[in-house]
Amino acid sequence: MEAVPLSDLLERLVRILSESHRYGEWVRLRHCEMALEDDGFAPLVTFVEQGGLSAEQARDGFAYAVSEARWNHARSLIPTLKTLSKTDRHKLSADFRVFDRSWVSAAPSHIHEQHLRRLPQGADGKMGLIRGEIAKKTKHRPIRKIMESAGDKVQQIKPVFLMSPISVAQYLPPGKVEFDILIIDEASQIRPEEAIGAVARARQVVVVGDQKQLPPTSFFDRLIAGDDTDEPEQQADSAAAVKAVEMESILSLCEARGLKQSMLRWHYRSRDPSLIMVSNEEFYDGKLILPPSPTQIDDQFGLTLSRVPGVYSSASSGSGRAGTNRIEAEAVAQAVQDHAQTHPALSLGIVTFSTSQADMMTEVLEIARRKDNILDAFLREGKAEDVFVKNIENVQGDERDVILISVGYGPREPNGRLASMRFGPINNDGGERRLNVLFSRARVRCEVFASFDPDDIDLSRTKANGPRVLKRFLHYANTRELSEKLPTGLGPDSDLERDIARAIRSMGFEVDYQVGTAGFRIDLGVRDPGKPGRYILAVECDGATYHSALWARERDRLRQEVLEGFGWKFHRVWSTDWFYHRERECQRLKTALETASHSAESRMTIKGSNTDDED
Repeated sequence: MEAVPLSDLLERLVRILSESHRYGEWVRLRHCEMALEDDGFAPLVTFVEQGGLSAEQARDGFAYAVSEARWNHARSLIPTLKTLSKTDRHKLSADFRVFDRSWVSAAPSHIHEQHLRRLPQGADGKMGLIRGEIAKKTKHRPIRKIMESAGDKVQQIKPVFLMSPISVAQYLPPGKVEFDILIIDEASQIRPEEAIGAVARARQVVVVGDQKQLPPTSFFDRLIAGDDTDEPEQQADSAAAVKAVEMESILSLCEARGLKQSMLRWHYRSRDPSLIMVSNEEFYDGKLILPPSPTQIDDQFGLTLSRVPGVYSSASSGSGRAGTNRIEAEAVAQAVQDHAQTHPALSLGIVTFSTSQADMMTEVLEIARRKDNILDAFLREGKAEDVFVKNIENVQGDERDVILISVGYGPREPNGRLASMRFGPINNDGGERRLNVLFSRARVRCEVFASFDPDDIDLSRTKANGPRVLKRFLHYANTRELSEKLPTGLGPDSDLERDIARAIRSMGFEVDYQVGTAGFRIDLGVRDPGKPGRYILAVECDGATYHSALWARERDRLRQEVLEGFGWKFHRVWSTDWFYHRERECQRLKTALETASHSAESRMTIKGSNTDDED
């Protein structure tokens, strides 16, 4: 044992006497040191005591040694792990994506083949009846009679029926035709009495709908009849006169009976989170999973508000046609003209808050197209997704790349204040559900035209929930105050992400951890040096998010395809490659960053739904 100088010994004794309360700690320390020495870590203990290694460094070194020992032990038990460091994980993942896509694309052909094998043959009995009807030129039997006599053979030939509830009652006789499964779509708009006949003909039922969207209503029937009053009190009286039913829809009935429910949380339609943010907060408690957008500030994407010096004319005031705002309609028409010239490949839809404004919008567009050949060509039918002009009551189920909204309601004079808090059907009970339908129609961009400021909506002057949601929507479109910023402020999921982020910063790029919203976050988002409001690269690791995926298809194909569909450039870093071939992976990462940076110099283009229709 090495001799200790007398002075050091005296210093230690004095310290012991002055800190007698720490004797227990000293005993525990000695026990730990003895345990480490017994396990073969005596050199480490001596190195720390001599000051050659800090406590933090010793802890990290110990953790590294334990992890390495466990890894080597696992490799000895599972021989295939020994070749993992030599495996090209990128090629393996790419091959899987190719095979998975080919399997999915082959499935329809396989189903078709199986169906052809099961087609009934012969020309006797029921098949004789069917073949005879096919051969006729005139005087065919009613479909109901055919289904009554040979319904089972018809189902063998055509196993899938696409029908409305009324068609089911009209063409399928009870007790003669049954289905293995019935799928009811847009169930919130189907009354129980309309759906019960179809339900009685099926062994299993799947009901798909959204209680936060439009219920069955007689309001649309009144619109067809031409009664489009802007007085909410009159609308409420008319609605009250409608005979109430026990449940408003088949969806409500299923929920009341306690049938098993499952919420579809993934939202892919909106390519920018701002397009669905208000609906997510107002109607879905923030539970929707929204893939993040690579852009934060770009006039090609997201939700915007355009203030117009419009004037609303009602039956009692204004010089224009009752229930219209021509100035606002002309502003929307100008936006359509600009769109036709700059983004003709992006499909377009126009939504108004009333049928009167929709008629005005159509009229203004017809006048404008006579003077503009480009606009006229853009408005012609025949595209994959034609331009539509609809009111808020009948737009459910439609979607377009770009949606232009005309609120219509507004002041009695340009740039004036709102004379009333009346916004047509929005003021009715459930008016906020109409807004939810409206908010979720756009894929790429939504521009709202209003003739007043959001703050002009005085909620103290109305008890309806619709105006409150409208005010929040317009305020968000104007300020983005509800926006959940893409960088969440969260830290990395692992030390691997932290290490990769350090490498990215050393290459001269800014990087954010956990980009996106809950349920769909990108591990690392690299910002565009020339435009900080845009991300140029998504860097994903095989960390917690990767391993939390339940299926290989989700983690190795679907997630990446969704991100690339939203405009992200994608780069994958495998932990084993980063560990064994760090220099090579750093070079690969640097190349990806430089390539993404150069491609970001040009404005990001969007492939519209009507791209194939362009000459």
